[in-house]
Amino acid sequence: MNNQTNNIKILKLVPQNYYITPIKYSSLIGHIIWYINLNESEGKAKEFINYMKDSPIFVSSDAFEFGYLPKPYAKLNLNKTLEDIFPDKFRKSFKKIHYVPITTYPYFFNKLKQEYNITTEKQLLDFIKQGKSQIGQSYTIMHNSINRQLGKVHKGALWEVQAKTTDEKGLWLIIKILDPEKWQYFNLQQIIPAIFEQHGYGKKKNIGYGQFNATWLNKKQTLEALQMSNNLTIDFSLQKNYQFVTLTDFMPCANFSAINFAYKLSTKYGKYSSFTQYQTNNAIYFKKPTIFISAGASGIANDNKEYLGATYDNSIPSTQEGNPGKGAEQSAENSNINFRQSYEFGYGLGITIKNKE
Repeated sequence: MNNQTNNIKILKLVPQNYYITPIKYSSLIGHIIWYINLNESEGKAKEFINYMKDSPIFVSSDAFEFGYLPKPYAKLNLNKTLEDIFPDKFRKSFKKIHYVPITTYPYFFNKLKQEYNITTEKQLLDFIKQGKSQIGQSYTIMHNSINRQLGKVHKGALWEVQAKTTDEKGLWLIIKILDPEKWQYFNLQQIIPAIFEQHGYGKKKNIGYGQFNATWLNKKQTLEALQMSNNLTIDFSLQKNYQFVTLTDFMPCANFSAINFAYKLSTKYGKYSSFTQYQTNNAIYFKKPTIFISAGASGIANDNKEYLGATYDNSIPSTQEGNPGKGAEQSAENSNINFRQSYEFGYGLGITIKNKE
């Protein structure tokens, strides 16, 4: 792992209050694009997009509680003794866990099988006790509804926000730099923390949600955070014939394949931002739904890969007045039609855990 950490960075995020939008790689790329567009230039933002749609400058995990990773999709294989001891309620408790400490990953990787190798009662109880069903703590926060014309609060009119926060340990983003030259050219070392600390992340950031303290860990702290056991090491890529786990929701591509691939699908229903949607009759235009493979997918790699996933062109035709076009069936010769460019950056980070050589 020492050789690998030269291009691996960990960003620690501690919420200053609450946040609403889950921190995922595809959404982070969107925030970076708008940051560059607003603070530097539209030309440089387009340059970033054009480079990223062909190959990623970096890939990252989604944000998890610090020290935790997604529980790999795999079956729980208990020996006969444990089968007799534990009733179904323990299996149900195990299924409810979605995030586990990195120190428990050896239970999954110490066999080249797609199953958890838990052999003692203590291991199983520790696993269930340490696991988490969600990231952070969820809260329902009520707000008054305000009449902007009168400058008054609507009597009895409330709206609610489902928000999250964490303890002082915060969250972590594990980032793998694939193109150091472009990483430096686009100044991503400074931009990514600035998004969380200055601009805010996700929904309702204009009223204070999504503000974080962001800190890059140094090399020593990074090594300590990724430490699992004395005989195992992390490889931040897919290695042929080795078992892997994904740390990001990623978009499957045509040339991806794996043996015994266990996964869960999620659908993203994005909408165009206020900069591009050009609302008519208060309509909000949604992007085409896109399918992602959720973090925690596991299998045996058929090929060596530095990253997973692909980019999807989610552009839509629209008229110059801002109304949505009637679709691809309209003739390209119609000069009243142009295309609102939009891409889904569905790249992802996968890891292989092996015995130290």
